Amino acid sequence: MTQQKRTKRPTFPSAPVSLAELRKLRGKTQLRLAAELDMHQSLLSRTERRGDHLVSTLHRYVEALGGELVVSARFGSQVAQLKGF
Repeated sequence: MTQQKRTKRPTFPSAPVSLAELRKLRGKTQLRLAAELDMHQSLLSRTERRGDHLVSTLHRYVEALGGELVVSARFGSQVAQLKGF
């Protein structure tokens, strides 16, 4: 009987993470992600350190990591997912 290797999926923390932490969880270096985004590594580094981001920048960043950006608004216990992001 052969054992199949399982690909270990990253475990995401329940607390918010920074862009750099998200990139590391996905197993990518700044250099590799910058190349996929067609930008210099130094620009990616500055992007990760920013405190304020354009939604379009977040969209590209998350997609380059293989994810989908979901934007929602929370009003107490009610949450509405916003269209167009």
